[in-house]
Amino acid sequence: MAVDATDPLIGENICKPLRSLRMVLPIIRHHHEHWNGTGYPDRLAGESIPLLARILQVVDVYDALRTERPYKTAHSHEHAHETMRRKRARSVGRRDRRKILLPAGVARERGVAWARGRILFLLGHG
Repeated sequence: MAVDATDPLIGENICKPLRSLRMVLPIIRHHHEHWNGTGYPDRLAGESIPLLARILQVVDVYDALRTERPYKTAHSHEHAHETMRRKRARSVGRRDRRKILLPAGVARERGVAWARGRILFLLGHG
C-alpha cells in the first residue's frame, strides 16, 4: 500500500475554514513528520515537530493496530503495545524515542497521567 504524502495537507485544508479547529492545524499537518527529518509534508525534524503532533503519531499507530480494517483484524491492547515496543526499537531516527506506550498498571505505578482510554504516554523517559 503506497503512502499518500498529501493526506496531512488534505486534512489541514478541510479543517482550515473552521475557526474552532485553528489550534489543531499544526497537529494535523505534522503528524507524519519523522524525528530525523525524513517525514512529510515539510520534512521537519526533532523538536521542530509540534509536541502534540508527535503524540498523535503514537495514538494514530495504536488506533491502526486496535481497529479492524478490511485487510486485517483488530489486535488486543497487549498485542498493540508489544508491536509498538518492537517497532520503537527498530525506528531509530523516525520517532521521538522519548515517547513510550505503557500498560495502565505500570503508568499508574510511575504516576503517569491518562491520555486517552488505555493509551498512556511517558515523556522524557526512555
